[in-house]
Amino acid sequence: MFDERHYVPVLRWKRGERGALRELTDGVKQRTTPLIELPSSLFTLDYEPSNQNTRSMLINVSGDIERAWGKRRAFCDLGLIPPSAEAIGGQHPVTLLWEYARRKKLNLVPTISLRSSARYLAATFRVIEHDRAGACIRLSVAQLHSSHLRSDLSRLMNEGRLRPDEVDLTIDRGIIYEQSVRIPQMLVRVPDIGAWRSLTVLGGSFPKNLTGFSVGQHLRPRLEWRSWLQEALNQDRAARRPTFGDYTTQHPVYREPPKRANFSASIRYTTKEDWVVMRGEGVFNDDSAGYAQWPANATLLCERKEFCGPQFSAGDAYIVLRTKRGASNGNAETWLQAGVNHHMTFAVRQIAKLAG
Repeated sequence: MFDERHYVPVLRWKRGERGALRELTDGVKQRTTPLIELPSSLFTLDYEPSNQNTRSMLINVSGDIERAWGKRRAFCDLGLIPPSAEAIGGQHPVTLLWEYARRKKLNLVPTISLRSSARYLAATFRVIEHDRAGACIRLSVAQLHSSHLRSDLSRLMNEGRLRPDEVDLTIDRGIIYEQSVRIPQMLVRVPDIGAWRSLTVLGGSFPKNLTGFSVGQHLRPRLEWRSWLQEALNQDRAARRPTFGDYTTQHPVYREPPKRANFSASIRYTTKEDWVVMRGEGVFNDDSAGYAQWPANATLLCERKEFCGPQFSAGDAYIVLRTKRGASNGNAETWLQAGVNHHMTFAVRQIAKLAG
């Protein structure tokens, strides 16, 4: 169980995000419970789904979790599994992943929702019954405001033989705008709000891409942080304050990038209430400096007042190193890793300071 002094980041389990998690300090890890979300692309990587391919992939996933997170507690969501992968070989991917996780003694809490498929729920309920680690239930804002919420939640929990004190209830706001529903309006809809093992409100406001940004330096507001700070943390202490969660420096709705995308050599850097976006040109543009734009942008970032210095996190140390003569330029994966590692470190330190 954790409270408002904790942090729940959603990670899509690409190599950059895995590396960002692995490189966190022990102190930051102690205040973090990641929600690991396996993207559908893992189940359809350039081949027709098959039982053997799925098994191999999930063996790799369990090993990646062990290397990045060890035996620490994490939520794990396989809800993006394509229907074709759920029916392969008689064993559901949820069953397989937890079989491999048990061998490694991983501490994974399965995640379900009111829209999970019947196959997904059946497999997950067997995991819950076997492991008795409870579950994370992920609710959308629309589901939270449904007139059937209480009965739908009761049905789901009865099927899984779950008590509220075995459930980490997570309200996923998805994309957050200035006009989004305020957190207090959501919390009043939560049934028996004090009974849940934990209560998290998460969301994200980072744009889906940087096409709307001109080349140069920009500030983009962290609306999810500002909202939690103003609407959740400032509640009366007698009320239950939700844990803060976000999508780090990523858009809340994941889309697999196209092959050989002409991505920009840009840096996303988290600050107190904003992101600094160092927008570069497409690396494959005929007249651009390509990958060499990253060290140039890193040099400019290090000169900004918001930069935290190389001792702040592994991500910050990476940024400084790129500015040194003879250092490699890095690539999209390593710069994503640096930005996400800095972001998670920054969020944990913000929460620790503000929540006391």
